[in-house]
Amino acid sequence: MIPIALITGGSSGIGRSIAYELGRRGIRVYTASRSLADFFDDPDNDKTAPERWMRTVRLDVHSPDQGKRVVEKIVAEEGRLDILVQAAGFGIAGPVENTTHEEARSQMETNFFGSISLLPVVLEQMRKQRSGLVVNIGSVAGFLPIPFQAYYSASKAALAGLTLALDDEVRPYGIRCMIVQPGDTQTGFTKARIVSQRALQSEYSLRCERSLLRMEQDEQNGMSSDQVARIIVRHMLRRNPPVQVTCGFIYKLYALAARLLPVRLARWIIAKLYAG
Repeated sequence: MIPIALITGGSSGIGRSIAYELGRRGIRVYTASRSLADFFDDPDNDKTAPERWMRTVRLDVHSPDQGKRVVEKIVAEEGRLDILVQAAGFGIAGPVENTTHEEARSQMETNFFGSISLLPVVLEQMRKQRSGLVVNIGSVAGFLPIPFQAYYSASKAALAGLTLALDDEVRPYGIRCMIVQPGDTQTGFTKARIVSQRALQSEYSLRCERSLLRMEQDEQNGMSSDQVARIIVRHMLRRNPPVQVTCGFIYKLYALAARLLPVRLARWIIAKLYAG
């Protein structure tokens, strides 16, 4: 039996790399994005995706109704859904004081609420089949909040909290959950980052600009998305997958330091790096 996976945000970055890594291991992948051709519009057309093991579906993670329909179509086609990977997201940067309510809400709507829109229908199916894995792509910023990316950090911290609690809820039904926390990674995420409209015309502008420059340099010198995907998939396919995965040795050290160091010292280090 071929395992079936659904990946949101699968058209680029870490999501796309996970899709290819899963496909290489013999898993059929439904890659979801707002901009992709939809396999279910023409199931006989095998040109909707670049690989035979991949099928693309059109999905806006802001629409629970659309998500429900997509999952129901996949289950009708395949008879099951074994893996959900949620990689859709973006980053917003800027001082909290100068970030509008609408900008902050858009960050949470995609990174957090967009990640929960599929859960009811996916968990119902996985509970019926008594097996499944839900993987949420978080960030190191979820446990080491970054100044001038406060709302992004908050969205990933919320996602981590949700994942850890959810794993305890669904484990008796054969379902496991995993929060993945990559550090700096070379993807299109850097160029796609949105800067709050008022950020660079404020009292914080010089510090914010320096912080953004440091972030961009770190990301473009970070691990490749393919390297990160290999780590993630290796953990995903373990018999007993871990509930929390931090990608890369240096970021594992950061995670350990965040637990062991006094909060004041840890925040002093982060401030020196990103808030100077």
